Amino acid sequence: MKRRSLFSMLQINCREASELISAAADGELSRRDRIALRVHLFLCAACKRFAAQMSMGRSWRVGVIPGETGELVSGGLYRFSRNPTFLGQLVLLTGVA
Repeated sequence: MKRRSLFSMLQINCREASELISAAADGELSRRDRIALRVHLFLCAACKRFAAQMSMGRSWRVGVIPGETGELVSGGLYRFSRNPTFLGQLVLLTGVA
């Protein structure tokens, strides 16, 4: 059997890294996969950004208890836009132009 170096065992491509990033979100990584993913993220900026986006998605609703979100606000400015801040900026910029 041919022996592989430690580095070659830890070398993964971006496709494998994206699968490991998704598995890491579920806490399903072996020690070898965790180390390989860390090495890859250290070397690959694109995968590092993808991992950051994945972790942001998990923490987006921290502190919100499922089923305790309340009713959707649909009165006032929310009749016209789900994000009245940006609607206001659009109106302001339209008036300036």
